[in-house]
Order: sequence, then C-alpha cells, then structure tokens
Amino acid sequence: MAGANRIPSLPPGLVLQRGRYVIERVLGEGGFGYVYLARDTKQNRQVAIKQCIDLDSETVRQFGHEFAVLKVLAPLSSLFPQVYDEFGEQPQGSAPNDPKFEFGVMEFVPGKTLQTMLDERMQRGQGPFGEAEVVGWMLQLLDALDRAHNANIIHRDVKPANIMLLPGEKQIKVIDVGIAKIGKAGDKTQRGAGAVSPGFSPSEQYAAHAGRTDRGTDVYATGATMYA
Repeated sequence: MAGANRIPSLPPGLVLQRGRYVIERVLGEGGFGYVYLARDTKQNRQVAIKQCIDLDSETVRQFGHEFAVLKVLAPLSSLFPQVYDEFGEQPQGSAPNDPKFEFGVMEFVPGKTLQTMLDERMQRGQGPFGEAEVVGWMLQLLDALDRAHNANIIHRDVKPANIMLLPGEKQIKVIDVGIAKIGKAGDKTQRGAGAVSPGFSPSEQYAAHAGRTDRGTDVYATGATMYA
C-alpha cells in the first residue's frame, strides 16, 4: 500500500496516451514508482507499464537508463523484455499544476521469479529445484549475459528475484536492468546504479571498487544464483 506521503497508484480503467493504453491493475511497486498491467488498445495486447513518480533528476535519469539498456539488449536476445514505448504525461484527472510523470511500456512477462518459486517450494517443504532444471535455466541466463557482455553491458544485479520463469517452467526472461553498466571494466559507474544485492554481488561491486565491475561480476552472481 502507498505510504501517507506517497503518490497513489493509477486506478484501473485510467487511460494514457490519448486512449492508447488502459490500466488494468498494479503488478508491483518499488522506490521509483509503480508497475502496471495494461492493455495496448492499438496492438490488442497486454503490456507492462512502469511509472516513475520520483521527480528527482537523478532518479528520472536512472529510470530512462533502464529502458535505454533494454533497447540495446532486446534485439540481441529474446531472453530480455522488449521496450515498446516511452512518454511523459500528466495522468487523466490531474490538476493543472500536478507534475508530469515518466512512463515506459514494456513486454508483459507472465510467470513468477525464481526467488518467488523457490520460496514457495521451501514453504511446502519440497526443498530446492532439481539440478537438471537449474542447469537448463542457467544455460539460458549465460547465453543472455554473453550477448549483453559482447555489447559492453554488464547486468550487475543477477539474482533469482531478477529471473522470470515463464509458464511451462522451461524458458526464462532476465529482468530489471536498472543498475546495468554500459562500458568496459574501469569505466565509471553511475551514482544511481551503485547498488548491491548481498549474497549475490561480488566484492568488487561494493562502493570502494564499484568502477571495477566487469563480465566476471555477472559470472560470480550467476554462480551464486545457481547455488541458491
């Protein structure tokens, strides 16, 4: 639920881009804002729409960074979600002086994250996934990361919570490239991207060495993900 000082989520049925998109429901929320399931009326398909409600310039820049990275990665591998649209808009029903928010429209990825599925298995007392299943998923992950690395992009946040398992439990999608780094080892990491995931991020990703992240950063995190 939204906090007392947090901008509330958009209601079901609200339209964006002059009727192009219709909000269906909230899929999730984070520090930057909300993710919605919506209907693209022009293409007649479900899409995921991210709304950035933090107007801080660094946050807005980082929000745009994620979509810029996906625009590079999605054509290289179907294991990354596609970006369909980006726009700034003052939502329907806003007062004249209300702010304009940034939105990004992406491929809707059905299913659950590996972290959610693992948690559910443990709660049922089923234990971790079988080796054969995990190897199949990790081979896909490594292929996706190899394509990203060849484009000089380091994901920097590989973990079970950022791997979606599609219905049928055979194919994955790699999500959340919000702190991905564009460039080679030693290039400066954006201030807004200087985050870590304890248990999955290698030592070089922590503040004192954040600029030294490279392909090995993702390889380490993949190993930690496979172990988890």
